[in-house]
Amino acid sequence: MNSDSSDLLYSESQSISRFFRWFIVGDTILVITVFLVILKFVIKETQQIPLPFLLIMFGMPLAGLAVFMSVRLEAEVRFDGFYFRFFPFHFRFQKIDYADISECYVREFSPVLDFGGWGIRYTLTKGKAYILKGKTGLQIVLKNGKKILISSDDPQELVNAMSSFVKH
Repeated sequence: MNSDSSDLLYSESQSISRFFRWFIVGDTILVITVFLVILKFVIKETQQIPLPFLLIMFGMPLAGLAVFMSVRLEAEVRFDGFYFRFFPFHFRFQKIDYADISECYVREFSPVLDFGGWGIRYTLTKGKAYILKGKTGLQIVLKNGKKILISSDDPQELVNAMSSFVKH
């Protein structure tokens, strides 16, 4: 993306809440502890532990932790369109041209009941959702009928920033 910051009208970045960060760190420690207990009972004291086994037992939970801790949802309103990315699943921003948007508005939702959880979700009736936290977001309806929901800490600011480009 080679757009300069002067094109930026509004920007928001969400990351995982502190509670869930500590929760997942605790889960990772628990998984590694269980692996250590299994290791004690499976591998006899006289045997050497194979390196690939150690890499899988410790590397996978730590890699999962690193990915989880880096997750963030970014939304940007620029003069030429609405941009978003769900890092680390999108390395580049996804662009929606204003000409393709029929409407946008603030929407309340239940991550679990409406979309089956958090993350990048898709349903046939409610469309695609990018949910990191919260229960409100920016609902975008495209002219082709597709729907995209972006969770937001302040969806009204996103709508306000887009108001001169899109009806709502």
